[in-house]
Amino acid sequence: MSAAEDLREMAYGFDQETAAVIMARYAVFKTINEESIDVIRWLDRMLIKLVARFAEYKKDDPSSFKLSREFSLFP
Repeated sequence: MSAAEDLREMAYGFDQETAAVIMARYAVFKTINEESIDVIRWLDRMLIKLVARFAEYKKDDPSSFKLSREFSLFP
């Protein structure tokens, strides 16, 4: 199986509601132990990593951005 096929299969099985709850709970935990700005930066990095891996876009063309329906609610 190729890397692209692996990512496609992972996307089909992605439960965005569960992911949102887990990220929210972890962010609350991190807020207790870290500075709020650090938690916001961490959340930003996690979202950027997700989008960079699963979104379709052309560099320097914001109108080309597309995220599949498996990820439509999560961000």
